[in-house]
Parts: sequence; C-alpha cells; structure tokens
Amino acid sequence: MINSDYAYQYSSETDTKYSNDNSSNRELFALVDETINSEETTRGPVLVGETPELEIKKVSQIDKLKLEEQIQNKTIILDELIRCLTKELTNLLSFFSTDDAEVSRAEKKVCDIEEKYGTRVLGEILLNIYVKYNDYPQMLMGICQSIGRFELHEVMPWGPTMLVGLLSHKNENVKEYAVSVVENWMDIELLPVLRNLDCSSPWLKAYVQNVVECLEEHDALRKKVI
Repeated sequence: MINSDYAYQYSSETDTKYSNDNSSNRELFALVDETINSEETTRGPVLVGETPELEIKKVSQIDKLKLEEQIQNKTIILDELIRCLTKELTNLLSFFSTDDAEVSRAEKKVCDIEEKYGTRVLGEILLNIYVKYNDYPQMLMGICQSIGRFELHEVMPWGPTMLVGLLSHKNENVKEYAVSVVENWMDIELLPVLRNLDCSSPWLKAYVQNVVECLEEHDALRKKVI
C-alpha cells in the first residue's frame, strides 16, 4: 500500500524536500520531481493559494500504477513457472512404478521443486495434477509417496487436505499409499477419517486398523504429557 503521509518542508516557494523510508519510492519521487521542476520553468510563478497536493497525487498515482504493474508481471512469471513444472512433473509421475526399489525420478523432482521454490509452489503443482489426473492410480500413488517424504508441518495446509481426498479414492491401492502417509505423519486430525474409511480388501482393513491403533496410542500418550 502506498503511504500518503509524506512529510514536506518548504524553505521557499520553489524548494521542496521529500522524506520517506522506502528507497524505491524515493527514487521514483526524484524522477517525477525532476520532470515537474523542468515543467515549472515554462509554467510561470506559483499562484497564491496553490498547494503541492496535485504533485503528491500525481506521484501517488504513478507509484500505484507502477506497483500494480510489478505485481501483475510477477504473477504472470509465477503462473508460467507453475505451468512448466506441472507439465514436467506430470510426465515423470506417468512413469511412476510401485516396483521401483530406488527413489523415483518423480520423487526427486518433487524434492527439487520444494528446495528451489518452496512448499507453496509445490502444493499448487501437486493439487493441479491431483485434480486433473484423479483417474490415474499410479500417478496418485506417486504423489502419496512423494509427499510422504516431508514432515506434516512442511506441507500445511494443502497436504492433509489433499490426503483426505486420496484416502477416499475408489482405488484401494491409492488408499493404501495414502494411509502410509498418515502413518508417517502421525496426524491425529485424520484419525476420524481412518476410523470411517470404506475398504473391502481384508489386507487393507487390517492395515488401516493397525494405523488407527497406533494413532490412538500416540494421542493417549500426548494427552498424558499435556
């Protein structure tokens, strides 16, 4: 937000001094003030009763437009970055295989994105892929395995939100991978979701029950400490 409470002091009718803590604003004012001063040589003397309010408004308006342009440019750059990274990660996730013993290329890319651009950008990319490719179990399992490498606090708030959707997926292999993320995070908030998880396979039911018991025990210990 542009600060309109600038301080001006006048030693004469044509001597203006400007004070502001923002260095970029000072540079902008100096540029505009120089233009205004050059115009004053052709405008003639200042009339009685004229105030510097018009000059202030001109500077403020230019400042505002400049700031809006900078924000718009940064948004365009960020959108293009997310688009390119989403395309690249989508391609890697399409080759994800649960048979791979080593860290997949998709997981490495996820960690690389987080390190370079932060979890906010990573979250937007993964959510884009999750929504668009919700009918591709292998890709969703790749997403689960990737976010499971992070701590819960690192992927807040989008991590648990996306995980709730993965837990309710119709494919039980996706559910299994999602449950493993809950187990890794030990997220008590997801305990009600696990208790009501609809699964038909006996092996998945047993796994879910085991994780539920671990979370309940963890919650009981936490309450005792508190």
